Amino acid sequence: GRKLYFIPSLIGKEFAVAEVARRMGGPRVVAAGDSLLDKNFLGTAFAAIRPSHGELEESGFEAKGLTVTKKRGVLAGEEIVRAAHGMVFGDS
Repeated sequence: GRKLYFIPSLIGKEFAVAEVARRMGGPRVVAAGDSLLDKNFLGTAFAAIRPSHGELEESGFEAKGLTVTKKRGVLAGEEIVRAAHGMVFGDS
């Protein structure tokens, strides 16, 4: 079935990540997500990754710095981990 979300506008992953970044002295954030609840989170990250399946794929979500996996399902998860590692440690 379809999901129905009731989330107050002041609650979101992007606020939590911004607070962690502030406390750590402003590191660059690499984000990954596949849910409509991840849109703002992914849109504000330094680099973002989403799988080529799920709610964001269905909605056609794009953002600056967004990488979309070539693979789907569990193989997309592996691709996301490898891409994030490369973004953090500079290897591709």
